[in-house]
Amino acid sequence: MDIKGTLSIDLLLATFMLLIVIGSTCELIMDRLDMVDESQELVEARTLAENVAGAIDQVYAAGDGHMIKIKIPASIGKNRNYHVEVDSSGVLVDLRGRKGLAYIIPERISKDINQLQSSTITLNPDEEYKIINKMDGNGDNWIVIYTA
Repeated sequence: MDIKGTLSIDLLLATFMLLIVIGSTCELIMDRLDMVDESQELVEARTLAENVAGAIDQVYAAGDGHMIKIKIPASIGKNRNYHVEVDSSGVLVDLRGRKGLAYIIPERISKDINQLQSSTITLNPDEEYKIINKMDGNGDNWIVIYTA
């Protein structure tokens, strides 16, 4: 009888230790998967910033009157709460406090085609925008971004 009791306690102790190891491993795996998801979102945010900046640079390089339509995605990864800002320094994507910046060539950015004045434009998720190159009376090229 003594031998059977010892075997049961050893089995119980080994099972308990195995459960602790499996639990720790699962927690580590979940942390790594969360980190991968977050990294993927940041890559998508940076890609969005580069795509918007590329469209702005292409319109600027094409000259007066050139226009491109862009669509801002509804979400980045699983995150729908983000915003994109465009000003003379570049395109900034803010995703849960983390920011990605893509630089642009043009220095004059406006949100109104009739009143050209430097401004910061916020692009909202799941909306379409027009980017137009417009020349002012002084011969300066402006990039105008507004809702399509």
